[in-house]
Amino acid sequence: MRDFRPILMTLCLGAGLWANTAASEVTVDFPETNPVALGEGWDIDKAQKKFKSCITFDLESGQHNSTRLNYQQEVDNESLSRSLNVSASASFKSLTGDNYSASATFAQAMSFTSTSTYMSALAEVWVGPKYVVPSSVKFATPALQAMAKTNPAEFFRQCGTGFVSVMQRGAKMVAVLEFKGTTRDESQDIASTASYSGLTGGFDVSADSKMKKYQASNRFSIQATRSGGDGKTISLSLEELNQEIKNLPQQASSAPITFAMTVEPYTSLPDWPDSQIDVDLKDHQILSRSFGRLMTIWSYADEALKSKSGWLLKYDANRDAVAALKGDAQKGLEDIRARAKSCAKDDKCDVGPWQTWTDFDMRSRLPLRGYFSDLKLDDNNVDQIATVLARARMEQWIDDVETIRCTRYSECPPVAEYQRVEKALIGRIKAKLPL
Repeated sequence: MRDFRPILMTLCLGAGLWANTAASEVTVDFPETNPVALGEGWDIDKAQKKFKSCITFDLESGQHNSTRLNYQQEVDNESLSRSLNVSASASFKSLTGDNYSASATFAQAMSFTSTSTYMSALAEVWVGPKYVVPSSVKFATPALQAMAKTNPAEFFRQCGTGFVSVMQRGAKMVAVLEFKGTTRDESQDIASTASYSGLTGGFDVSADSKMKKYQASNRFSIQATRSGGDGKTISLSLEELNQEIKNLPQQASSAPITFAMTVEPYTSLPDWPDSQIDVDLKDHQILSRSFGRLMTIWSYADEALKSKSGWLLKYDANRDAVAALKGDAQKGLEDIRARAKSCAKDDKCDVGPWQTWTDFDMRSRLPLRGYFSDLKLDDNNVDQIATVLARARMEQWIDDVETIRCTRYSECPPVAEYQRVEKALIGRIKAKLPL
């Protein structure tokens, strides 16, 4: 059986499932509303526990402590989930209506406003983990060992596909920092400092000064939640948030909670028979990713429809068209929720069109946040309306998103795909121009 020490180090370094789907063990947010114990069974595909322990084992507690603070710019609910280290299982279970973890609920409930720039902050203190001693793990009974060999499907049904092998304790704080009413230049200036990973101790000087500047002009707000510690409400000024981050080690020491765990497949047991099971959470990731991206599009369309000014609701993106976009996003969200609930119950998971879906086409249907005068066109170049307006909307809704996904997650769409979306947008605008 594999040594769990590398897993412990992975946990302490805060590595998430998003970048490591090939690994056999799975890191999962701790299910706060339906907690589990070390050694209990866990169904990896359905992200739920089995009310049974099918192994015997010894326990140990590690002495490793680790602290960190990460913050970076966010562009939608999906990127926020990744930055807050929400596991695929936690995001997936949130789609089914379960309040799985505070971080998952926080990321999904966040509403993005088109006039603001956002930065996420994740502060964690990991204290000594509790874990199953690898060499001590055995089947609980000879009958279970025989079942694993003769009828592995029934074994998995009763015991889950893995068992909880590590529980990571400590304290965790997640926050979203909103810079309000930002221009494109201001947004890029904020983004230049919104990338940091290191020991906790508050924000660095550059980011801190920018936040104070916006806070002084009442253009700055904070949404935050903490797991672990004294349970008191978090104050929402920058200075108080910084102090909360600095105090997090003390909070973790005085009242640690379990907020992450590792699930080890039974196939890693030394006396496991030849039958294998693949650990594959791609379906969870596809549905969660698509839902997070759709949520942001829905929010922007809703904002445009409710605003009395500040949006160019014309041509292919008039009020009726934006209402249709919002309706399409709503239907998509409902479809994803239904598929997630089905996946949580059935043996097979059908993700349907979300397998290959990208959000660029829907983002290109969003109207320009601004005015016609922003296009800087006059009577001499009115024939360029379609090209100039399309370029402005691509820059506003797609360029930054594409850059962040490419540099942060290595999700770089082909140039031809970007050009296809822009060409189609130009065509839609031209078709709606007055003759």
